[in-house]
Amino acid sequence: MTPSRAVLEALSAYEWAVSSKPRGLSGPPLGAGAGQSTEFLDHRKYVAGDDIRRIDWNVVARTDQLLIKRYQEEIRPSVVVLVDDSSSMSVYPDKAQATYDAVAWIHQSLSGLEATVKVLGLEQGSLNDLQTVRGDWQTASVSTLAEGIPRRLQTIPQGSHVVLISDLLSPHDPSRLALMLRQRAHRCTVIQVLGHEDWQVELGRIQMQDSETGEIRTLTVDQQMLDRYHQRVEQLQTDWRTALQGWGELLVFQCPQHWTTLAEALLITGCLSVRTG
Repeated sequence: MTPSRAVLEALSAYEWAVSSKPRGLSGPPLGAGAGQSTEFLDHRKYVAGDDIRRIDWNVVARTDQLLIKRYQEEIRPSVVVLVDDSSSMSVYPDKAQATYDAVAWIHQSLSGLEATVKVLGLEQGSLNDLQTVRGDWQTASVSTLAEGIPRRLQTIPQGSHVVLISDLLSPHDPSRLALMLRQRAHRCTVIQVLGHEDWQVELGRIQMQDSETGEIRTLTVDQQMLDRYHQRVEQLQTDWRTALQGWGELLVFQCPQHWTTLAEALLITGCLSVRTG
């Protein structure tokens, strides 16, 4: 699916905001988080996947705790866009279009910045500029969000700003996934993309197909069931906001909303700035 040229043109005035950070005594520009410079910051517990060369064996010998050395990060920031590429993201045409628009736009908003940028499909892995602009990738994975995030966790550079694009509707525990991401990211922006039919479910007897498993179920949807569904979605959003409190934010894009509305919200959070010149 090709991203909308009209959307990309309307949002071309925005770019991802990258803040400057102070320099360290050893020369390389440094930031407040952990990274790969030579300025020692502190220790933290070893996490599976960490570089074993960073284990402080002197501390291990003294305390019997497996700790690694953390160093202040260099000024060049890192932004990682995690894309939920499961088939649920394209179950409705408006949702599929919004998903491809989101990935292309956010990748575009990061272009030209003094930053290391990765766009990663949770199933497919790295997506390059051309793939995102042309929409040359697939939302066809059968993996859930709870399976995809652990798969990509170790490819996220320490101290990155992570942007997660997902409908968040597959079974998962927001606090658990947020805790995983916080091991790697200093900030996390979650953008929930919902199609019109994800919210405006029709009443009556309907057939529903699980987009991951292909299972077809027949349901009779009454107002009470619809109200419970809305409550669960709203509770999910509350749980994500709670899990991200103090280090991230959840923004909801609900078709047929326009992306400029979300861009204004991202400006308020400080994630976006207006291009100058």
